[in-house]
Amino acid sequence: MVAVLVVPPAFIGACITMLISHPIRAISACKRAPAKDKTSLLLAVFGGALDIKLGGPAFYSNNKYRFPRVGGSQDVKYSHMLKARNTILYAMVAVCALSSLALLMIAL
Repeated sequence: MVAVLVVPPAFIGACITMLISHPIRAISACKRAPAKDKTSLLLAVFGGALDIKLGGPAFYSNNKYRFPRVGGSQDVKYSHMLKARNTILYAMVAVCALSSLALLMIAL
């Protein structure tokens, strides 16, 4: 049930992020992603939009899991983190504006 309920907000967030940043790079990074699970595709969209590499190996409970790197071509730097923060803030503003318009249309 939770896996199904997570899909609509993730899809809306990915679409808004693509529209705000760079949609062509985001879609091409999503197509190039070797793994097609929800997490990898979201990382590919966000990384492709900002042209940064995301994913890779991770440690959970002292076990190393190897996830593929997805997204763009550059390694993450501090300036990329600032750009990611701004992109998320702009996406939040866009979602709030669209939901306010939808509620206004429903009220009329």
